[in-house]
Amino acid sequence: MQMGTNGKIQFYIYDANGSSVSLSTLNSVLGSAAHVAVKKSGTAVSMYLNGTLQGTATIPTGTIRWFYDTWPFMIGTGQCGGGNYYMNGTVYLARYYTAPLTDAQIAQHFNATKSRLGL
Repeated sequence: MQMGTNGKIQFYIYDANGSSVSLSTLNSVLGSAAHVAVKKSGTAVSMYLNGTLQGTATIPTGTIRWFYDTWPFMIGTGQCGGGNYYMNGTVYLARYYTAPLTDAQIAQHFNATKSRLGL
């Protein structure tokens, strides 16, 4: 996940064959707090911003992998082309679940934290 130059949050995921799909928020969030959720259910990957679905993409094989198999799961940083990239901002809260949340659960998480984020 990264902040694009257009201020939109972008998320990339790779399948077992190395093919990638990407999702982006519909609007810029530059300079403001945001609640972002990404879920994978079967071959579908969905991205939410402040509890609202932003888009869904399909992973061709349904199996995900890291860009390079030796890279760990990272939040707020990434590696690409031999360089390290760091988010210029703050991750207030990060959660990882082993099963996909429902749309209602994602909205519930947003509603439970939005006042702390000033949203």
